[in-house]
Amino acid sequence: MKILVADEDVNCRYAVLDALTQTHAELLSASRGEEALERLKGSDPPRLVILSWALPEIDGLAICQKIRRAQVRDYTYVVLLSTHHGKASMLTAFEGGVDDYVAKPVSSDEILARVQVGRRFLEKEDRLSMINQQWRTMIDNLPFGLACLGRDGEVRRVNKVFVEQLGLDLRSIIGKGLRPAVLHRIEDYRRLLEHVRSGQDFDGLEMQMMHRDGKPRRVIVWGRTVDGTGELAFQIITSVQPNQSSR
Repeated sequence: MKILVADEDVNCRYAVLDALTQTHAELLSASRGEEALERLKGSDPPRLVILSWALPEIDGLAICQKIRRAQVRDYTYVVLLSTHHGKASMLTAFEGGVDDYVAKPVSSDEILARVQVGRRFLEKEDRLSMINQQWRTMIDNLPFGLACLGRDGEVRRVNKVFVEQLGLDLRSIIGKGLRPAVLHRIEDYRRLLEHVRSGQDFDGLEMQMMHRDGKPRRVIVWGRTVDGTGELAFQIITSVQPNQSSR
């Protein structure tokens, strides 16, 4: 793991770096905000970042906010160092997205303990990401289409088979309602939405879904509620060939 320590105060920066040698992590350092941002670029950036709030050019909290806005795959754990000891400053920091807040002067034992907490968090995060990826792979390899709807009928998730069955672009349906892009008949949409909003499971509903070629596909739909999410997952397990669907 890489750890970045960014602080204009040379004594504080080297004290933290010296304490972190015990972690056997790859240590990076910066004395300015722009330099810290440069260290965070690339294909293998630091996952744990210790930032002084009072960095010149761009302060540590602003850097944290940039990290949170960035579209990155892996989570970055941020520890903010500050000379401010008040509750208001701490709340501002946490609202800005930091994971931990340490008031200066920082002791070696304290920074080591905070870093160990951060490393455990990231290890759990990585395990969850791996499980999610394995789940995503399994879902995509199911022999039937699978989609997950919110209570207002918007599409939350789909698997590969679902979009292939209908010849759709994934971006054209995620976050949008099934009508009019997918469900061919308004009565099918109303019937499905009734089940979604009521949270009722259902079996074997026949519906028509529109393929991108403009021809409807007759499908049989099963629906099961997803516990604790207010969503409804439905599986498309049957679809007829295009030349049969237009009868």
